[in-house]
Amino acid sequence: MALTTLPANAFVDDAITSDKINLANNFAFTGTVSGAGTWVLLNTTTVNGQSRISFSSSLITSSYKTYVIRGIGISMSTDGTAYGLDISENNGSSYPSTNSMARENFYDDTFRITRQTSAETILIASSLDGDNSNSNGTLSFDLYCFNMADTANYKNFYWTQAQTDQSGVASTIRNGCATHQSNSAVNNLSVRPINGTQTGGTLQLWGIA
Repeated sequence: MALTTLPANAFVDDAITSDKINLANNFAFTGTVSGAGTWVLLNTTTVNGQSRISFSSSLITSSYKTYVIRGIGISMSTDGTAYGLDISENNGSSYPSTNSMARENFYDDTFRITRQTSAETILIASSLDGDNSNSNGTLSFDLYCFNMADTANYKNFYWTQAQTDQSGVASTIRNGCATHQSNSAVNNLSVRPINGTQTGGTLQLWGIA
């Protein structure tokens, strides 16, 4: 009987190599993935008439270097209002009024740059459609919050969003960044319209490992 010689790699599973994953194979994942920027959903709030929605010290801890507040289809009771972030170091007992700076890029028919200094509320959207009878405009956004537990450095924020403006017609896109100029740890993050209430949509808080 003649013997058949198999190649050296005959029993090598090449579904995963250093430069590819063969998705035609079936994979069963177990264990914990680390070092891959895993997103963990920490809180989901259904918007239903609240003026301010806060993520308190039970959520904003030293457990994560990065937190993301995600707004999905947020609607407002007041037409033409702005929407912003408040930052607290004492779990919402107060919100500092003179230690944050922001820079925002605004895109609509023209390109504009605005600056905001020494502000209690960092504006992440303005001139929102609210109770405008011509439209059911909403705001959606991702707001990244970095190193909230740091007691040696300032805190950084970055956001990107899309909204319907108060005309009920135009859709605008904004992105921006801000710095909370304090070395104290932040343990409460709060989002709110400047006027009126939030009437619909969903807010989520994510931690990124």
